[in-house]
Amino acid sequence: SPNCFFVSPGNPTSSVVRQLPAQPGPVPFLQGDAAGWRYTMAPADVVYGLGEAVRELLLDKQDLDISPMAELLLFEAARAQLVESVIQPALERGCVVLCDRFYDSTVAYQGHGRRLGTDLVHTANVLACGELEPDRTLVLDMDLARAHTRACAQGADRMEREPDDFHKHVRQGFLQLASDEAQRVRIVDASGSVQQVWGRIRDALSGLLNLPVELPSDAEEPR
Repeated sequence: SPNCFFVSPGNPTSSVVRQLPAQPGPVPFLQGDAAGWRYTMAPADVVYGLGEAVRELLLDKQDLDISPMAELLLFEAARAQLVESVIQPALERGCVVLCDRFYDSTVAYQGHGRRLGTDLVHTANVLACGELEPDRTLVLDMDLARAHTRACAQGADRMEREPDDFHKHVRQGFLQLASDEAQRVRIVDASGSVQQVWGRIRDALSGLLNLPVELPSDAEEPR
């Protein structure tokens, strides 16, 4: 299988991956198997404009009036471009690809949160991604109230400002994915210190990557 994995935060701002730089290049604590890597995030990536335009439209505009179907199709359009422009070329170069959110997030947010249904979202994901599938999706899970507090403190986007009921359905969607695809989708407890969460991530990626026991000492602790 391709030498890649994708990280999908289970709820707002709970992901340790946000501490990684958004630019391509070496990461001091990703060694060995991960010597060549590419970090990206959906829907926006620094090297192409479509994803950033979609992100600005769907996430930054707080008063956007858009249907769930239109929202889904815009996310998928950005994902199709991300796969073609960033992810697939990086995999062909032999890189490990670390993506902050990918199609499992769409299943949870649009399939469950927006109630579009998982069959429809799966069909849209296949159209955007073809046969590309993450080797491992990590769902960083924490208490919804704490996640909401952290998101607002860091400037919540339109999706993160949705009501509690929406986020409960999203979380249930991630948990269902982990139940249905236990080998590929792993739940990681995101509570505790950065080092504690990193240890759980390391365990969840065992067999794919040889990661160090600890993050650098200056790793940012969650607020």
